[in-house]
Amino acid sequence: MNNPFLNKSTQEFGTEPFNEYKTEHFLPALHTALSEAEEEIEQISMNPKDPTFENTILALELSGSALNRVSTVYFHLFGSESDQEFQDLAMEISPKLAKFSNDTALNKPLFERVKAVYKNQLASLNEEDARLTENSYSGFVRNGAMLNDNDKDKLRSIDEELSTLSPKFSNNSLNATNSFEMWLNQEDLSGLPKIAKQAAKIAAKEKGNEDKCLITLKMPSYLPFMKYSSRRDLRERLSKASATKCKGGLFDNSEYVINIAKLKHQRVKLLGYDNYADYVLEMRMAENQHNIFKLLDNLYDASYEPAKKELKQIEELAQEIDGIESLKPWDTLYYSEKLKHKLFDFDDDVLRPYFKSENVIKGVFEVAHRMYGLTFTELDNVQKYHTEVKVYEVTGENGESIGVLYEDLFPRDTKRAGAWMNELRSQGMSKDGIERPHVCFSCNLTPSTES
Repeated sequence: MNNPFLNKSTQEFGTEPFNEYKTEHFLPALHTALSEAEEEIEQISMNPKDPTFENTILALELSGSALNRVSTVYFHLFGSESDQEFQDLAMEISPKLAKFSNDTALNKPLFERVKAVYKNQLASLNEEDARLTENSYSGFVRNGAMLNDNDKDKLRSIDEELSTLSPKFSNNSLNATNSFEMWLNQEDLSGLPKIAKQAAKIAAKEKGNEDKCLITLKMPSYLPFMKYSSRRDLRERLSKASATKCKGGLFDNSEYVINIAKLKHQRVKLLGYDNYADYVLEMRMAENQHNIFKLLDNLYDASYEPAKKELKQIEELAQEIDGIESLKPWDTLYYSEKLKHKLFDFDDDVLRPYFKSENVIKGVFEVAHRMYGLTFTELDNVQKYHTEVKVYEVTGENGESIGVLYEDLFPRDTKRAGAWMNELRSQGMSKDGIERPHVCFSCNLTPSTES
């Protein structure tokens, strides 16, 4: 089988040939890439020469490029464009990657070489090389390199189990979101602005029913309905569906959540941390839990009393307008919007036509150009993983190519909820020289309607 992963990309800027990738390509490519990466690790760890930055740290940094490519593309598509067959691959791919990661991090000869460079040569390295050395050493320590053999075995077992639980959790979340459909008639959309009504009609049409309207748990559908629908019974139904979408039933995540939390706690305890928060924050800007709680306490002090006052106003307005005696979770957004309109005569939906996604992105690009001299030129010769995706070449003030940007704005059944950034290719050194980044930003925004 001709596998596109085993060939160097011939696309413009070295971008991924998404049109050539098929589900059946991933596992064979992964097996080949794993064998290649394992051989590279073996060569580094068994090198008879004394460890140096070049033959250990840099060699380690440059290893596994094919494996990184296959896994990066897979998990990008896993979150952005995956059917059930593609999702199921994660149950094979994730454990294999977890095993390789453990085999590398727990490789004693390899760690001894990394430690030797870190202990003996750090002071003589330039800033960039020293930083890479520190990160390499820290990565080994944080992933169990200093554990005894018994605890290493425990760590492997935990990571193996986590590698299957996390994809199951993600698949359930996506499938549960997609499975809920609230089919309505036009008169059931009372209170919704024109744009939200149009979106509900479009959603129904895309599902093959032009005579109905469709509300889903995707945020561009869910939020406008909860904010504007005058049908309290339907708001309740939608709210409860969202709050319980992975609790019980076919896509139950309850057991997975508990097991993932327990396993992560066990993992960090093995590594010498009190809890998972301490482990994660060690490498984050917040640094520790004290700083987190200080921020939260400051927010609480500034917000709690005004929030109580505002909630009382909302309750009074709900009583005044509709005789609501007890405010429920599905009422808060609706009457909060009513209060905002009463106090300030303001409806943010009036502004929506002026801030459609395309206009906002254009504005962001203009700001980036004015502040940093960046220019974004849309490309029509780059393969995309979905027709809605747009791709741009990013150039600097002198016209030099800085990287490639993928823009993926709208929800679909094959895409997880939320907003995130992925690197399809990282900035930095490779075996072929310095590579510029290929970055994708993904959102779930409200698509523009025809009008």
